[in-house]
Order: sequence, then structure tokens, then C-alpha cells
Amino acid sequence: MPLGLELAAAWVRKLSCAEIAQEIEHSLNLLTTPWRNVPERHRSIRAAFDYSWNLLTDEERQAFRQVAVFRGGFRREAAEAVMGGQWSAAGGQLIDKSLLQVTPSGRYEQHPLVHQYAEEKLAEIPTEQECAQERMAVTFSTLCRIARND
Repeated sequence: MPLGLELAAAWVRKLSCAEIAQEIEHSLNLLTTPWRNVPERHRSIRAAFDYSWNLLTDEERQAFRQVAVFRGGFRREAAEAVMGGQWSAAGGQLIDKSLLQVTPSGRYEQHPLVHQYAEEKLAEIPTEQECAQERMAVTFSTLCRIARND
């Protein structure tokens, strides 16, 4: 994320690299610039994400929010279980829009800053968050039972 690197680099005179990383883990708000000679969507990482968010369809937004329950990546089957079978079209669009990547092994992953933003969006709708977390727990509980029986 070149914009994120540029925004973080501006803090090097005030904070150590470790402190910058720690601040970013807690909030995206550190990654801002006071410069007015750049487009609004480039003045902060949040503004860049908000710009992308506003370009998503409702289905893509829902998929983006719900996959925030996964840490460290996930497989298509897990995403479909969490989303009630509505993953394929929206998931493909999130890849096309660079909000998800597919690894060579077929797992989906998000950049940590993108994941943090997705978690924030999911937390804005507590009922959706609870439902997605519940579906994920059921899915992984089932996988654990299957693995134990093999």
C-alpha cells in the first residue's frame, strides 16, 4: 500500500517504527496527512478505504463486512457458510477491486489494514456481526468434529 507507507513515513520524525506499527494496529486514524494539495481520498488511508467502500454494491459491502470474522485468511467454503451461500459473485468482485487476494493454495486473504477497516464496518451492524460470528463458530465446530472422526 504505497499511500499507507507514505502516510506512515511522515511520522518517523515523531515516533519509532515500532510505535507507528503499534498505533496502526489500534487505529487507521494515524495514517493521515495535513497536506491540502492532494485529492481528498489520498489524505488518509481511511479516506481511501471510504472511497472504495462507496463504490461497492450492497452485496459486496455485506460480503466485505462478513469475511472480517476470519483472521489469517479463509477458504471459499467457509465464506459461503458464513454468508449463507451468497459468496461467489460478491467474493469475485472483492478480488477484482483489490480488497481480497487469492493465494496459490486457493485461500482468500486481506491486507491487515483492509481487514481492520472491514472489522470496523462489521462492528457498525451488531446483529450482522453476531450472526456472522455464530455461523463461523458453527462451521469451524463442524470441521473440528469431522477432523476428529477421521
